Amino acid sequence: MTNAERPNDLPEETPPVDEPETAGATGESMPVEAEEPTEPVSAEDTPADAPQPRHRVSLRRRFVELVLFCLAVAGWVLAYQQYHEALAAREQLARVRLTDREVLVVAEPGTKRVTSVHLRGQKLDGEILADLAALHWLGSAHLGKTDISDDQLQYLKGMSHLASLVLSETDITDAGLQHLQSLGSLEVLHLPHTQVTDKGLATLGQFPKLAVLDISDTQVTDKGLARLQGLDGLRWLLVANNDITDKGLENLQELKGLKRITLTGTKVTSKGIAKLTKAIPEISVDAPSGESP
Repeated sequence: MTNAERPNDLPEETPPVDEPETAGATGESMPVEAEEPTEPVSAEDTPADAPQPRHRVSLRRRFVELVLFCLAVAGWVLAYQQYHEALAAREQLARVRLTDREVLVVAEPGTKRVTSVHLRGQKLDGEILADLAALHWLGSAHLGKTDISDDQLQYLKGMSHLASLVLSETDITDAGLQHLQSLGSLEVLHLPHTQVTDKGLATLGQFPKLAVLDISDTQVTDKGLARLQGLDGLRWLLVANNDITDKGLENLQELKGLKRITLTGTKVTSKGIAKLTKAIPEISVDAPSGESP
């Protein structure tokens, strides 16, 4: 049949398209060859300026930071040891000097720490007070009946462990008490026969641990007792031979922890004492002569 005779509705034959063989002659699946794995690139083949993996950089940085931290801690420990060794040497020297002056020095059993110094009646100077200031662990200092002045109380500023201080029969005034503000561990303070007034009690009201306060034979009045209202830990208050009246006792009624008060030689009456004992039932009163507690 010629092309002219071939019908127009018959489709023209298209050449066959080659397709990949996926099955054999029997219709079974033919295995597809897997690609050969590529060999890992060695560190030698990596360029020197190629970026390092992030986890390696992080570990290296942490290691360096750890080394620096350990060095810093070691430096702190060494400085701390040297500081305390210097304190111990300074305290030992001060102890020897004080002993040479026949000053009563009491050391803690089993250690070289001086815990108590008794200087009553001694003539004080800058040298002996400097030795006193070197006693870092000092817990008790008896400076009664000495010639210590207001300015010389500055030597006591660094005694963070001082719990008991006796300044009786000295010329200490309100100005001198300002130097004691840093003594946060003070529990017992004796100030009889000094020049302390009502104004000075404002300073004493700042000692949180004060338990025993002796301000007998001073210039303290009713007004001054009002400045002790913040001493919640006060257990024994001595105000003998002062110008104290029943009105002054009213300022003490909120001191619920007060266990004893010495009022001998004051103008307090039995009526004032009755009001105080009603407010503080457990208190013991050393009453003025002729007045019943």
